[in-house]
Amino acid sequence: MPLLPEKTDAQMTAAPYAYPKRFRFTGLIELTYRDYSIESSYYGYKSKSGWTSFEQRYKLGLKGYIYHPKLVTFSTSVTFRKEKADEISGNEWSTKDINYDLLASFLPTRPVSLDLFALKTDSTIEGWGAAPYDIASNFYGARLRYASRKYPSVRLEYNHWDYTIEREKGFIVSDNDHDHFFFFGKRELIIEKKIVKEKTSIDRFSANINGLVKAINTRYNITGDLSDYVSPLRSYKGKNLTTNTYTTIKKENMLSTSFQYSDIDIIKLKRFATNLRLSPIGRLHHSYEYEYFTSETEREKTDSHTISNYLRYRFSRMIFGTAQLRYRFGKRDGVREDSYYVNTGLNYGRSIRDFDLTSYYKFSLSKDERRGEYKYMENSLGIGLSTRKFRLGRIYSNYDISFRKFDFSYKALEASDMISEEISFIEHRIRAGINGKGPGRAYWNIEAEGRIFDSEMKDHRTGFWLGEQHWAEKIRHYTLTGDIGYPVGQRGLAILKASYTTGKTNSENVERYYYEGRINYRLLKNLNVLAWWREEFRNKGWWAGLPTVERGRREFGWKIREYQIELYYLLHRIKISMEYNAYRSEEGPFSTEYKRLFVKLSRPF
Repeated sequence: MPLLPEKTDAQMTAAPYAYPKRFRFTGLIELTYRDYSIESSYYGYKSKSGWTSFEQRYKLGLKGYIYHPKLVTFSTSVTFRKEKADEISGNEWSTKDINYDLLASFLPTRPVSLDLFALKTDSTIEGWGAAPYDIASNFYGARLRYASRKYPSVRLEYNHWDYTIEREKGFIVSDNDHDHFFFFGKRELIIEKKIVKEKTSIDRFSANINGLVKAINTRYNITGDLSDYVSPLRSYKGKNLTTNTYTTIKKENMLSTSFQYSDIDIIKLKRFATNLRLSPIGRLHHSYEYEYFTSETEREKTDSHTISNYLRYRFSRMIFGTAQLRYRFGKRDGVREDSYYVNTGLNYGRSIRDFDLTSYYKFSLSKDERRGEYKYMENSLGIGLSTRKFRLGRIYSNYDISFRKFDFSYKALEASDMISEEISFIEHRIRAGINGKGPGRAYWNIEAEGRIFDSEMKDHRTGFWLGEQHWAEKIRHYTLTGDIGYPVGQRGLAILKASYTTGKTNSENVERYYYEGRINYRLLKNLNVLAWWREEFRNKGWWAGLPTVERGRREFGWKIREYQIELYYLLHRIKISMEYNAYRSEEGPFSTEYKRLFVKLSRPF
């Protein structure tokens, strides 16, 4: 649905009003050329596809006011667009659009104002081997506003949107043997073609109210809308209501509430939530939340209650702990569903001479009975050490160890018994790096990482996400990465990044690398160029034990190359932009290359 610009209530009451000219013509001329091509090869067999298009857009507008700028202001425009495209295969298609729009504001600076808006678009599409068809779209409505510092601000709006598609369709009238349609033998079908109009429309009335109740220091917002949807396939009415309140209680205490009601076609839902954030009790920061949610569709009915809180306590200047608790209970089609989530953590940090020490411990535990039983448990511990003073820059190192366990029980559609899956793993990550500046204005970073991963699986079918390797039982990866940025004179910046990984996944040797470069440079005062390229390679071992990946990657590996260049030029309000992109992927004997070219020229006035 088209969106029209509108003024906020704060802008109407506080911002200074800028008087428009009595009449002012505006316009735009825009020309766009696009070129796409796709080339593929497989064991010597090659295929090529693509298309080119040329688009023209012309717009003429008029802005001004009637009698006085505080009485009526308006803006209107006419836009014509034409696009023609040719495919490599010889097919052609074209589109023509003409667009009319109008916006009029009555008493725009007064507490009570009215906006009238309308938008009409007519389009014709030809080609693609089919008969031409037309699309007509209409959008219009009115918006009434009331803004005051003493009373709630109100906005009432009605809008109507419809579009009609007119095209030729073929209907089977009969065959030469029967009036009913059994397609056997050599019967000749009789098809009658007719021009068919299909119309879809939406009528919508909405209201928005914002205000403040000073007696209880509460701000509120109420939004609601009624809609009526009609199409050739279905029709329904929609209702939505949302309210929000924000109450400040004695400085740092805040109570917020939210209510939502929605009834659209086959989906009905209600939601109420409240959050209470209280002022700290000594070193304890705390907040509490409650939510009630119910929904009903043709397939199922659910309702649930959720209670949660968040606590943060600072034991000393260097030690603080956090705890987050959430419990949910409810029913789905009469069957009880409970879930809970517990997340606790302890953080410690201090400075030791010229070093900064950080450490943490985290424990998480959760259970969810939604369409089965899902259990999760995690223990994580980490420690980091970095320098604050070093001649070349800053040296840092981290060590993280985590233990996770998943337990999932569910019932498949075709199975009568519950299916259980279990997986547990322990992972170590060791990182060390250095970042700094120089020579000159360069800045850079170099980092080395080791990843050690061991897992145990039982009846694994669904594929838990464990990083980039779903099904790996054993990982030994070692990675070296680096990046450097260097300002090019006063007009540009160049960046280079690279990474290399080696090791093993299960019993397969793995290798991965990528490198990329980027440059942004202003060649002339009004000419800017942006260019980048990237290449990445992963051998077949990278997908070890993952049978769901395409056959080519598991047998041959995967390599991609991509580069792009963009130019932007401005000359006396004439904007010229050019973008060229090429992407090539190789998987053994199969390769694909995509290329695209955009050239755009525009001149507003």
